[in-house]
Amino acid sequence: ATGGDCASMAADDCFQCCDDANGNALTIAFVTACGCSAGADCNTQCSATICAGMQPSQECVTCLNGLSNSSACIANVNAACNKDPKCQAAIPCVNACPQLADAISLRPSWASALASAPAVVL
Repeated sequence: ATGGDCASMAADDCFQCCDDANGNALTIAFVTACGCSAGADCNTQCSATICAGMQPSQECVTCLNGLSNSSACIANVNAACNKDPKCQAAIPCVNACPQLADAISLRPSWASALASAPAVVL
């Protein structure tokens, strides 16, 4: 999907639309960098569930939702995204979302989609 396909949606729905259209690459980059990488901000809370291919625990979702753009793992999200063509393809789409303009860094609220999403295979 392009930004035009998703941009008419509300901010969170627009993000989800862009992510879905690109193989959930943004969510995968976020979860990998902030939940599953060794020493990541939420590794303790997420390693036994979403990082093992299961639904995330409430503790994992709460931790991911509590991150801010200044959290240590966010820079790693951007680095992971830069290495993934699908993730890079999602960025212009996300930047067209309402209230998400210039939002290349993942925002904590985006993790809330994990609570109802199928388990992400990393």
